[in-house]
Amino acid sequence: MAASTNDEKDVKLTALIRTMFERVPKEKRLTVDVVMQLLKAKYMATFPAEYLADRTVFLTRLIDSLYSAKSAETKDFGENGNSNSNDEDAEEEEEDDDDDDDDDDDDDDDDDDDDESDDEEEEDEDVDDESHSEGTDGTGDNNDGAPAVKRQRLEEGASEEARRCHEMVDCLRHLSYRVRKQEDGESSEAYLQQYLVPLFQEKGLDPARYSKADVRRYRVKRELEQLQSDGADVNLDRAARAGRGLNGLLPAKDAIVNIKTSQFLDEE
Repeated sequence: MAASTNDEKDVKLTALIRTMFERVPKEKRLTVDVVMQLLKAKYMATFPAEYLADRTVFLTRLIDSLYSAKSAETKDFGENGNSNSNDEDAEEEEEDDDDDDDDDDDDDDDDDDDDESDDEEEEDEDVDDESHSEGTDGTGDNNDGAPAVKRQRLEEGASEEARRCHEMVDCLRHLSYRVRKQEDGESSEAYLQQYLVPLFQEKGLDPARYSKADVRRYRVKRELEQLQSDGADVNLDRAARAGRGLNGLLPAKDAIVNIKTSQFLDEE
């Protein structure tokens, strides 16, 4: 009975690892340590500790097989790519024409898919944030015109402080803040505690929150503050707007009621 239960868990675990593998960016690599951390953090109800204790070899072989299969597919595609390039170009041109016709319809469906994409992005972030592989990004211009700082490469097996520095710098960069690079000879701990944490506090940010989801929240908060500073009313309650909503109190009989209405009402 126990063997049958473990077999069922192996099937579920294999499906979960395949999903994680498909969502890991190309420049990063899924490792057993990262998988174990995610399983213990989020999936202990499905995969108990005693089950995971002897699954290290199983996970290692599974991950290696996934990368081997992916390498073989890439190699086969490279060998056959030149012979099929002309046909593929013609097909891509036809697909581009069809895509142009469907763009208007796709735009109408984008809002409905936002909630689902946010959930998938958060799971992707968990895999990205805990991966110990290298990640690089080109330099670019910030929204306010300030030059972006080139992202520092994370070496394999980098310390927790180094990874946190890397992610905090990315957070500040996406919020268009200028960030100095870590100097030669400066430890990650010193760079974190003496520069990044004070900089977060100076900008009104939480040093413990620097994920992609936090970046979106910071941007929304900043936009609301800018609107309020300009005197805008950001109250989204329609019942509180003049000329809208219903009063829960019934007027006395034959009483004269003065209702303040908006000068410009929607045509309904």
